[in-house]
Amino acid sequence: MRHLGIVLILMLLSMIVTSAHARRAKAVVAEIPEEYVNKVPPSNATVWYCWYDGNVHVQCKLGEVAQGEGANGVDTQAVNAVDPRLPGIVRQVWHQAASLAGVLIGIPLHSIPFDMSMTGQLAESVMCGGSSKPCGIIFAGSAALLAKLVDARNDMLAIGNLGGFAQSN
Repeated sequence: MRHLGIVLILMLLSMIVTSAHARRAKAVVAEIPEEYVNKVPPSNATVWYCWYDGNVHVQCKLGEVAQGEGANGVDTQAVNAVDPRLPGIVRQVWHQAASLAGVLIGIPLHSIPFDMSMTGQLAESVMCGGSSKPCGIIFAGSAALLAKLVDARNDMLAIGNLGGFAQSN
């Protein structure tokens, strides 16, 4: 009989703790920010297409290269200004983007992201943070959503109305 009492007390404590965690989780979910809001990339900018891959990476691929930037269009002064402790790929991303056409670049995350707004900001910082040329990203929470955003952007470019792009996602 004594064991039954202990079991009942433990079950009651478990229900109380579970209830408290559920209330706390609801509060956290209510505080999760909006999705990342894409900005209109500057004119004549290098544009990276980035998406969350569903695991612990953001994947980025070169979408558009700034006019006049070829694979050999290297600003050696800007390249040398990049902190030498950073991987060589960083210099390429920031200053030789055209040389990465067709290359998939993975940005590792430490955990599964709950905040896509911050994940988008991370992608923007990594891909454009030290670029000496105009740069922008189009970010989405999945590859399928990214494809829709890129199609919408291309449609708006075709009709010359890019102002609505930032609000369309």
